[in-house]
Order: sequence, then C-alpha cells, then structure tokens
Amino acid sequence: MSKTLKLYIDTSVWNHVLESERDNHKITNDFFSLSSEDNYLLVISNLVISEVSTIKGVHNINFKEGYGMIEIVSPNQFLGK
Repeated sequence: MSKTLKLYIDTSVWNHVLESERDNHKITNDFFSLSSEDNYLLVISNLVISEVSTIKGVHNINFKEGYGMIEIVSPNQFLGK
C-alpha cells in the first residue's frame, strides 16, 4: 500500500502560475497530471521551506513524516529561470 504524496505549492507561486496561464503559458499541466493520480494530493498553502534542491528547475521532493512533499519556492524556480 503506497502512501499519499502531498504536493505543497506556495500560494504566491500558484497565483503567479495562474497569471502565466492567462498569458497562454501552460505550466500547470505537470501538477494536474500528478494530482490526478490516486497517490497524490495537491495542497495550495503558504508553506515555504527554505532548503531547496531543484529537479528540472521546478520542485524539491522531501520525504518527511511518512509522506513526500513537493515544494515550490519561487516563481523563478518554478519557471526554470
């Protein structure tokens, strides 16, 4: 039985993503494809963790307290800048 991975996305970053979507940048697809799987739960919150290593310039995966957290720290990191 696999544990649910919680995808934590900072609220300010998510708002930036939505603004980019309005400019025809389709950058939420990765999140929606992950969150549509049974073992992922998408959480939009004000949580920001300072220690970050990026994967594909997008997210950091930590395994803590029995579940994974994918953290996005800034719009620039999310956009791979």
